[in-house]
Amino acid sequence: MAGESDAAKPRVQAKTTTWDFGEITEGFVARGELKLENRGDAPLRILNIRSACAACAAAAASDEPIPPGGSVKIRLQFNSAGSVGRQSKVVYVHTNDPKTPFVQLKIVGTVKRDPNRPIIELSADSWDAGLIYAGQAVETEFKIRNEGKRELEILGVYALAPVSVSCQKRKLAAGEDTKLTVRIEPKDFRGIVNERVVINTNDAVTPSRTVQVTGYVAKEARPTGKIKGAVVILPRDPVRLPGTNRRFFRKYEIANYTGSPVVLRCLSRPGHTRVDVQEVLIASGASRGLRAVPGEKPAEVDRLTLSIGLETFPLHQ
Repeated sequence: MAGESDAAKPRVQAKTTTWDFGEITEGFVARGELKLENRGDAPLRILNIRSACAACAAAAASDEPIPPGGSVKIRLQFNSAGSVGRQSKVVYVHTNDPKTPFVQLKIVGTVKRDPNRPIIELSADSWDAGLIYAGQAVETEFKIRNEGKRELEILGVYALAPVSVSCQKRKLAAGEDTKLTVRIEPKDFRGIVNERVVINTNDAVTPSRTVQVTGYVAKEARPTGKIKGAVVILPRDPVRLPGTNRRFFRKYEIANYTGSPVVLRCLSRPGHTRVDVQEVLIASGASRGLRAVPGEKPAEVDRLTLSIGLETFPLHQ
């Protein structure tokens, strides 16, 4: 008898693992349920219910163990705010079934856009400004459009230094658009820029939209006065290669002050440091950024060689 008791195990089973909420209008919260059964000969326990979907919620109708032959309802919820089109989400139900430790439940359906409201649309939701020198200001423009049938009101636009933002118009009729200007002006700031521009509107479904702004502000490294030749600039500090004592510069910038175009060639041994371009023409007065990557033998990397015109530059790592 003790052997039989020890062998008793729960076994989870679902008649269906998909809940289709059908077709709903954006902003509506759909609710449904699926049933899990215990086809084993020992109590089944729901250990955890999780989902990577922020719009989804799920919970068991009871916290009590499910006896053999019993069942439990898994209550599901999908908040359609900010979602348009065909939806397919997954909820994971973890149990003490040794053969099936978790069950995947799918939430599917279609969300229609409600045109009878203001609807904010952005031309893009991110901007990488790349390398910026101290004292240099860079900016870009985004387009905000009202895709709804009611007036869209921009209640506020916000950003933290060194990012600033301005909006051309604050009220948009149906189908109208306006310019959003995002600017990075470092002044005393140095290092990585990773900020958000926040746009608050009267769009009830998505009242707040964000634009991710990234870049890197480096100390002014450009030569001043009359200079001839090609100049290698290190816009970032070096990092150490894992497992070695060697330093490694991830980025370089090559400035051409020769008065005529030059050809940049990057020379490296197989398995050692390499860059994202092998040969490029740099116009007079222009510069070219390079991104370097350690090769398969990082412990042996000691230099990267750049051939610029008739000059050769060994770059120590």
